[in-house]
Amino acid sequence: MKNFSFTLKQVDPVNVDLTVTTRAYKVEDGGLSRLAGVPREFTEEDIVDFDREVGVVVGISANDLLHGDSSVKVEEITVLPEVRVLKVIKVEEARGEPRFYLLVIEVAASGEERTLYCNHRSLRKSLNEAVKEVSKILGVNEDSIWSVLK
Repeated sequence: MKNFSFTLKQVDPVNVDLTVTTRAYKVEDGGLSRLAGVPREFTEEDIVDFDREVGVVVGISANDLLHGDSSVKVEEITVLPEVRVLKVIKVEEARGEPRFYLLVIEVAASGEERTLYCNHRSLRKSLNEAVKEVSKILGVNEDSIWSVLK
């Protein structure tokens, strides 16, 4: 599993100045426990995964990174099969409040990852609604989710 965190400053074709951080959590003892991995530099092999996750969810593609001033880090996380993971993508722009995107990913016995839930940018759901849905899917208290959003 990969987490992408990056900064992007872009002037053309639109002004963009943002920082995106991604963290992953697994359900443990009725709460959420952060998963840590090995950080490394972004490579060409990461483009498809970046566009599939960050591009779809946040609306920033690898192409945007290439045409702006960016710094990207990848965190490689080893996740055991048959677990559900909450990914929290935090988007901070130069102005305004941070936005959070929540993804619930299930890792099958085969190691294949399947997205069960995502409140991506095109959905008009509030963060409160997203937290309620994720709470039901993961079987954890909403307070556990709110605590990782701070």
